[in-house]
Amino acid sequence: MSSLLGNTIFRLFLRSQDIDGYLQANIATRLSDLIGIPLSIVFLLMVKGIYAMQMVSFNKFLA
Repeated sequence: MSSLLGNTIFRLFLRSQDIDGYLQANIATRLSDLIGIPLSIVFLLMVKGIYAMQMVSFNKFLA
């Protein structure tokens, strides 16, 4: 998700011709950064959940 946003923002910067275009691209960059933080937290929680499920499965295998 953040990769797609980063690519889009990069294209905004390339197409910017004046200060307003650069300001819009800068705002988009800041919004992307704000979205990236919760997405990282969600990803971390998903990895933690997957790890817990794998450990339960592994412990059942050993028993």
